[in-house]
Order: sequence, then C-alpha cells, then structure tokens
Amino acid sequence: MLQVYCRNFIGRSLILMGEIGGNDYNFPLSTGRPVDEVQSYVPLVIDTIISAINVRSYSNNPTNVLNDVIYILE
Repeated sequence: MLQVYCRNFIGRSLILMGEIGGNDYNFPLSTGRPVDEVQSYVPLVIDTIISAINVRSYSNNPTNVLNDVIYILE
C-alpha cells in the first residue's frame, strides 16, 4: 500500500533536482564579480526557473513541488 502511495505521489510531483539558479549567483560572487552585477541576473534566472516549471506543469499536471536546499557562499 505504501509503495503504491509513494509511486502515485512521485508521479504527480515536479521534482527539482539540485540548486536551480544557485550557481548563477555563487560562481560569479566567488570569482569577485560585484554584487550589483550578480543582482542583475535575478530576473533572467527567475524567468528561466518559471519557464522550466511551466513546461513541466503543462506536460504532466503535477500537484506537488519537491525541492532541495540551496547553499549560498558567505
């Protein structure tokens, strides 16, 4: 019963693997790019993530979004 439930739950889910967008910020900051420049990437990164979710959402109609944690360099 639990195995069937898990299979159905995962089958209805959009699973985001990895830190989507994280490297778009971490890498430039770690190489010394100014924060103002990296902040200018935010709209493009957000639009790209939204586009990926929209494409996946329309294809399988997921009801759950599962994501992992993003780690930001300090």
